[in-house]
Amino acid sequence: MPELIEFSNNTLTHIMYPRFSPDGLFISFVDGNSKQYGYGDIYIVNKLPDNTWSDIIKAPEPINSVERDAGHCFTSDGKLYFTSGRSDSNNPNNDIFRAVPQSNGGYTIELLSKLSQFSIITDEECVYVSPKEEYIITDSWHKGSSRKQDLYIAYRLDNN
Repeated sequence: MPELIEFSNNTLTHIMYPRFSPDGLFISFVDGNSKQYGYGDIYIVNKLPDNTWSDIIKAPEPINSVERDAGHCFTSDGKLYFTSGRSDSNNPNNDIFRAVPQSNGGYTIELLSKLSQFSIITDEECVYVSPKEEYIITDSWHKGSSRKQDLYIAYRLDNN
């Protein structure tokens, strides 16, 4: 019988998009109501040695922004791919971004449509990147589609 995860029973109100890290040592998720309905922030909880969970940790800026930051996943080397409606994408819809860890503990944020191997310019919501970044799958609302939402896949073409 499924059990309620203890960290789920707190002040966050709309937990969604749960993801295990590639090594299984933490879970990340989005609280869809962290700012208001339709917005979100990414959170992390670490698995502790006694098989319980740590306190909830909000992913730092610049990962979380004043806009909706939602669909996400981590790669084996610690990069975080996520969708966001942040204004630096020049797109009124959600785009895919990559947060690359830096040696100083911070992150560099990159817009994926500027990287040739993952150029999908529509309105993305969820994103999955293989742990070694060989491919990316996203769902997208595309104006040219006869359906509301489609799945897209892109394969790595270079070492970016």
